[in-house]
Amino acid sequence: MRARFALFLICAFAVSSSALAQDLENENDGHFIGKLMLGFGGEAEIEADDLGGADGQDDMEMTYGLGFAYMHPLHEHFALGGQLAFLSWTTEFLEDIDADRSVMLDLSVVPQGKYAVRNNIELYASLPLGLTFDFFGEDDWFGAEVGGGVGFNLALMLGVRVAIDDSWGLLGELGYAYHAFSHTLEVPVTSTEIDLDISMGQFGINLGGWFSL
Repeated sequence: MRARFALFLICAFAVSSSALAQDLENENDGHFIGKLMLGFGGEAEIEADDLGGADGQDDMEMTYGLGFAYMHPLHEHFALGGQLAFLSWTTEFLEDIDADRSVMLDLSVVPQGKYAVRNNIELYASLPLGLTFDFFGEDDWFGAEVGGGVGFNLALMLGVRVAIDDSWGLLGELGYAYHAFSHTLEVPVTSTEIDLDISMGQFGINLGGWFSL
C-alpha cells in the first residue's frame, strides 16, 4: 500500500509540474542562464618562435568556470543569444612546475536550433562563437614577460532544458569546445617581441538553471 501511495504521489507531482511549467513549445520571451562549465581531457598546443623548449603539446587538466547567457527565441525552432564565460585552465606541465592557473574570458554569440519534445522539455544544439581574452597565470615564460592574450572560441553543445515552473527550470549541456589565442612575449635582454600561440580543445559538460522575467 505504501509503495502504491508513493507511486501515486510521484505521478501526481509530475502531472501537476507539467501543467504548471512554462510552455516551451510556444515560448515567446527570452530567458537568462547561469551554469557551471567543466572541460575534460584534450590537449593544448603551444608554439613560440625562437624560444627553445617552449613549443609542443601537453595534456589538459580539468577546466572549470561559470557561464552567463541570454537566449531569445526568433522562431519555433531557432533562438539567438549571447554568452559570457569565465574559465580557469592549466596543463599537466604547468601544474607540475607549480605555475598558476590561467583564466579565459569568452564573449560569444550563440545561435541555437531547438525542438520541444514536450511542452516542458526542450532539446537544442548551440554553436557559441566569439572572442577570447586570456590572462596567463605566470608573468614570465622562459625569461620573457607575458602580455594579455586575444583569440577566439568555438563550441558545439547539445543540451536539454526542462521547465520546472512557469518562469524557471534546469538545463544540461554536453559537447566540445575549442579555444585559440596569442600572447605577446617581451624579452628584456634583446628588447624583442615574440608571439606565443596557444590552442586547446576539450569535451565540455555544463550544468545550470534558467529563468525568465
